[in-house]
Amino acid sequence: MSKSEENAKTEILNPSAEAVVGVAQDEERKAKNDEPDGLLTYQHERLALANERLEDENERLRDVHELRKEYIPKLFGLTCVWLVVVAVFLWKVAGGRDFYLYDNVLIALITSTTINVIGIFLIAARWLFPTQK
Repeated sequence: MSKSEENAKTEILNPSAEAVVGVAQDEERKAKNDEPDGLLTYQHERLALANERLEDENERLRDVHELRKEYIPKLFGLTCVWLVVVAVFLWKVAGGRDFYLYDNVLIALITSTTINVIGIFLIAARWLFPTQK
């Protein structure tokens, strides 16, 4: 056996790290060239659609945040006004001089307005802050 044949045989049985890296790079280049253009186009379109979906979701979340910033003070104001109105009615009835309501009417007034205001608050709060599925 000649010297070059022995070197080739040794190289096959015990390849150097450089030879292994070179072969791996060659195979990687072949694999990239073997991918059809349709697959790359499909992957690009899929990623573009995913990006667009995320941008739409981000815009929707910004809109919901703006609505929350707008309506939370309004809900708080409504609740405060309701408390003031009920307090005025109770103060007027407690004075008893100019303004008088029967006990049943006063109870009905306070409970119905309380239920209405709490209901409006809960509906708006659940709309503004939905539970995550």
